[in-house]
Amino acid sequence: MSDTKASSNNHPVGDWIKSIKDGVQDLTTLDVLTLTGTLTLTAGTGGKGTQLDPSQLFESLQAQTVDSSKLEVVALTHKEVDLDATTFIAKDADKDLLKIHSDMVQASEEGRMAFLKALGDLLKLIPLG
Repeated sequence: MSDTKASSNNHPVGDWIKSIKDGVQDLTTLDVLTLTGTLTLTAGTGGKGTQLDPSQLFESLQAQTVDSSKLEVVALTHKEVDLDATTFIAKDADKDLLKIHSDMVQASEEGRMAFLKALGDLLKLIPLG
């Protein structure tokens, strides 16, 4: 089989390749989205243990499973590993919210660098022969 696409179709190797590609994408890009407004969540019917998972908020907004009609984007920053960056700032953005956004971008960059350093230090411990 010479198909090198990451489409898994329930194939373990395809799943593994997709997982690596997703991980590389996560390591090489940084997205910070600052929203303001009213956020309405619909409680799940999962019974015991149903919780709000803040780590899934961005995906929920993309999938339109969260009512975003009362949300406004204050700022959005996207950075690539090669230092290409795009930042959107709302025309009448509140200065305090912009400061929060800026602090979040800085903290995210510092956290990412610390993680990459730790990963590099860990890889140095692997014997190569």
